Parts: sequence; C-alpha cells; structure tokens
Amino acid sequence: MTSKKSNWIFAAHAIETAYSYWKASEQLWPQFPNVAVINAALSIEIALKSFNVEVSGNKGKIDESYSFKSNLKGPQRHDLIKLYDILPDDLKCRLLDKSDLYYLDKLGAAEPQPKSNRIYSIKKYSSTPYKRSS
Repeated sequence: MTSKKSNWIFAAHAIETAYSYWKASEQLWPQFPNVAVINAALSIEIALKSFNVEVSGNKGKIDESYSFKSNLKGPQRHDLIKLYDILPDDLKCRLLDKSDLYYLDKLGAAEPQPKSNRIYSIKKYSSTPYKRSS
C-alpha cells in the first residue's frame, strides 16, 4: 500500500485568515449562531486548503497570496470531507482520528432551511431542526 507523503508549504497568511474567521465565529455565536457556523466552516475550509497551495504572489510578504492546487471542481472545492480526503496521509492522522470521521459521516452536511425560523437541520442525524428561541 502506498501513501501520499507531505509536500506542503507553511501558508502563514492562509492560517492567519482561517484563525480570524474562527475568532469571529466565537464572537458571533451568542447572538448570531447561523453566521457563526458559516464563519467556523470557512475557517476549517481555509485551513484544510492551506496544505494544498502554492505561493502565487507577494512571496514572503505579509499579504502573500496562494493558488489552490487540486483536481476538485465546482462545489467540491468547498466540501470539507473532500478537502480532507486530498490531504497527504501523514497529515490526515494528525488532524482527525477515526471517531471524528465517523461522526462527520454520521451527521452529514448541515442544510440551510430557507424561509423559516429554523437555522439548520442536520441530515441523517435528526429530523428535528434547531429552533431559535424568542
């Protein structure tokens, strides 16, 4: 069995951006949990993508920019499980363990509930959506 080995750069600006979205999600949670969840998910997406980038501009500067190198297309480029799947094997075991993957698979993706007081329902897990308290 062959495994993919790490060949990644430390994308400092991407990690700092991911951290900023995470901190924003913490601050937003008490009053705007739906916005907080989106910020947290974006934080995770940026962090996962940071392992598959190459510097595309301003190398070594504070506003360094990156190009995402992947075969993922369209919506797949935002799918957290697919982004995890393309990581090198020696990184995967450092980020999530089997129980994390089990629960992510069990819960499935959060589905937005348009035109209602529902924030999210978790498919595969619960038919009872979270309702915002008045």
